[in-house]
Amino acid sequence: MRLSVVRENELARASSSQRRERSEQLWQTAQRLAAAGQLAEAVRLLYLSALYALDERAVLHVETALTNREHARLLSQLHPALADSFNQVVERYEGASRG
Repeated sequence: MRLSVVRENELARASSSQRRERSEQLWQTAQRLAAAGQLAEAVRLLYLSALYALDERAVLHVETALTNREHARLLSQLHPALADSFNQVVERYEGASRG
C-alpha cells in the first residue's frame, strides 16, 4: 500500500512539472508569435497558457468538456478576484478566433 501511495505522489509531481512546462512553453511561444505579428495565434496560446497556469496552481481544474466561457464562469464563482483578468483573456481569444 505504501509503495502505491509513494508512486502516486511521484506521478503527481511529474505531472505537475509537465503542466508547468506546458504553460510556460505556451507563454513563450505566444510572445514570439506576437512579436512576429501573428496576433490571433498568439492570443490563442496566451489563453491556453493562462488556463493551464490556473490548473497548475490548483485554482481552476481544466475540464475538456467545458467551454471557454464556462471555465470563466466557474473561475468567477471560485475566485472572484481573478475573474476580471481571465474574462479579458477569454474575450480577446474569442474575438481573435472569430476574426
